Amino acid sequence: MPEGEDGVRLAKAANALARKLRVQWEDEAADRGLDNPPPIPPRWVRTSRPVASRLRVALDDPRRPRFTPLPGVQQATAQAVEGGGLAGLFDLYAGLGSGRIVVMGHYGTGKSATAILLLLEALDHRVRLTPQQAMGTPVPVLLNACDWDPRRHSLSDWFARQLATAYDFLTSPEYGPDAAGGLVRHGMVSLLLDGFDEMDEPRQIEALHHVNRQRRSFRLLVLARTDDFSAAVQARTGPLHGAAAVELLPVAAEQAVRYLQDHQPDRLAGDDDDAMSRLIDRLRQHPDDPVSQALDTPLTLTLLREDPQAAAGLLRPGRFTTREQAEDFLLDRVVPATYPPHRSGPSAEQARRWLSFLAARMGRGDLAWWQMHHWAPMWERCLINALAGMLLTSGIGAVVFGPIGQYTVAGDTGTAFGVWYGALMGGCFGLLAGLVSELRDPRSGWADRLGAAFGGRPARPPHRRPRPAFNTAAGLAIFVVVTMAVGNQSAYPYGLAAGIVAAAVAGHAATRIRPTYSAGSWWSRLRPGGVDLLAAAAIGGPIGLAYGLSKTPLHGTFAGLIAAFGFGLMVAVARPIADIDTPPTPLMRWRLDRRRALLVACSAAIPISMALGFQNGRTHGVPAGIVTAAGFGIMITLGSVAAISDIWRTGLLFAQLRMRRLFPLRGMRFLEDARRRHVLRTAGARYQFKHDRLRATLANGCQRSDPPPR
Repeated sequence: MPEGEDGVRLAKAANALARKLRVQWEDEAADRGLDNPPPIPPRWVRTSRPVASRLRVALDDPRRPRFTPLPGVQQATAQAVEGGGLAGLFDLYAGLGSGRIVVMGHYGTGKSATAILLLLEALDHRVRLTPQQAMGTPVPVLLNACDWDPRRHSLSDWFARQLATAYDFLTSPEYGPDAAGGLVRHGMVSLLLDGFDEMDEPRQIEALHHVNRQRRSFRLLVLARTDDFSAAVQARTGPLHGAAAVELLPVAAEQAVRYLQDHQPDRLAGDDDDAMSRLIDRLRQHPDDPVSQALDTPLTLTLLREDPQAAAGLLRPGRFTTREQAEDFLLDRVVPATYPPHRSGPSAEQARRWLSFLAARMGRGDLAWWQMHHWAPMWERCLINALAGMLLTSGIGAVVFGPIGQYTVAGDTGTAFGVWYGALMGGCFGLLAGLVSELRDPRSGWADRLGAAFGGRPARPPHRRPRPAFNTAAGLAIFVVVTMAVGNQSAYPYGLAAGIVAAAVAGHAATRIRPTYSAGSWWSRLRPGGVDLLAAAAIGGPIGLAYGLSKTPLHGTFAGLIAAFGFGLMVAVARPIADIDTPPTPLMRWRLDRRRALLVACSAAIPISMALGFQNGRTHGVPAGIVTAAGFGIMITLGSVAAISDIWRTGLLFAQLRMRRLFPLRGMRFLEDARRRHVLRTAGARYQFKHDRLRATLANGCQRSDPPPR
């Protein structure tokens, strides 16, 4: 850990991250049923598979950098690696000298649940330490490996990027210029890497090769399916060096019986002749038959607990000859049992069709709702934006240019002129807003494919630093305003130059994260935090100079100050807000996007519309000024929302999919309903199916004769 001011900042960032993670994963554990009722306790043993180097290398290798045991934990010994439960796994994580552990398990054995429980145990341990001890204790972070490409990014760089993206408050200046990277470099965070099996085989092999040769700056725990990890190790003909490899055990019959009994309703003695009770008796008496074998994982036991009516089907004589048949039976019942006819919402047939489409398009990764727009052609959304802009602004133009507003452009006015001029402007700006919306989040990998097609190399080589962050929507809005304002008063080459400079400054300034706290007042959470002075100077300076030279110095002073304050405020409002106390969830991101889009759009519309309304009101009277301000304010607000809002873009995507009968129009409501019914779960701000086996089952049943373009 660094000393001095940098160390204090990183310690503060680590503590804030620990608080955030605790709230996030406690909520997630409760949502997954890992809190109440009590979960099935994980059991593990040292694996017999040749996936890691000799154990003594993990326990004591003086040639490698060492990890000292965490405060209150003993150094791990060979006996500690032989087996145990959750407490033993934490002791291994906290005391293993190499800092590397591999936790393997088959389908449904509870790898992700074990990782969550271990993370919470580690956070609880950190809370019990003194402040000085806590500073040297890493904060455990659970991430999914599906987005890691080891051929392009090292594990350390990817870890830091994911930290800064998932927990964006770490990019706040109060934690230093690179808090996420500092936490990773100095071992103040540890990585629980889930989803290793969600990478394709070449990436798995490269990932193992990369982990073997990287410097050990942080503790690492990898969770993977047993067969996939073993195959990846064999493919590269070498074990994972310096790691302790353990394997999750199946649920013992007595544990399964106790778990199912604990979720049975309390009955009087002798009143236990229902199907579930008979199934429990079968587990006791015939632990080796196919049905009993199928009920040896947390997944199948959870499915049975949530659908107790399935017990009768499992008891049918001769129906199941293999455990896979019994597992498929439980998985096939998930959608009908979750969407019964008597419950409000979609029917089981509709839900299965929509969930099957979702599973097929998600693949083995997570679902980020703000990136779903890649599932349908972008030109359709741009066309919808253009048509909507034409219809809206033609009506507003009729009022603004009509007898009430009397607004004039180059000497032309009137209702008819307002209709066609508004339609023309609305179509152009609607199309532009649609393009800006799509360019804010381009399809992953398109730049690399383009570079490979023309130059034979990726557009961004792995060693190149990432480009500076830039808010495209804020930059484009400032570019248009400054270019037009300066160009109208001087010459458009000058306006173009001033617009480029102002857009570059404003677009960069609008990316700075501003952390906030849920305990604060509503205004402390919504306020923009003042005016960005650098952006205000870059915007107000050229506008004030242009108006001062073309009119009067006093006129230029007022124009510059108004532009600087109004658009400097807009840039400050456009900054992302990171709530330190509230866990990131898909619904929370949806609400934050809606709030931020409206705030930014209104802050952009108010100064422009007020200025135009004031100017027109001086010429044609107060009513004309009010109509002008209201008309242009509505147009600018809606146009800005279409350009910067992920909700609008995703809503158009839902409409596209609904026309193809692939997904409901109110898609976000369906996703949240599926989460509440425990078909989906959340991992941060992304959705996952409750288990990959369920996703695969639904994806295999997807009947899509004409899939939408990718």
